[in-house]
Amino acid sequence: MIRCAGCENIQLTFGNLIINFAKAEFNQFIRIVKKQKAEHQSSVTIDVKSIILPTACEGVRLSFSFRELHELDNMLDAADTELQSLELIELFKEDKIS
Repeated sequence: MIRCAGCENIQLTFGNLIINFAKAEFNQFIRIVKKQKAEHQSSVTIDVKSIILPTACEGVRLSFSFRELHELDNMLDAADTELQSLELIELFKEDKIS
């Protein structure tokens, strides 16, 4: 995960996918991944690409196995934690300047 210092958009790379998000879109994507992971928790074949995620682009969907979705969820959790930490650091920097 990379966050642009200028526009603050987030670039997520996973496997051969690169997706650019605004912060709100990133948060929505996290919710979608978590929802799909919960719905497919009892999936018997964890390596079959049977989980389809929508995207903001009409006609484009992402296909994952449960194992891949689990890995993506873990990565998104780490990225979200990092973003929240950076936001807190920025708040403390602003408080010191004021």
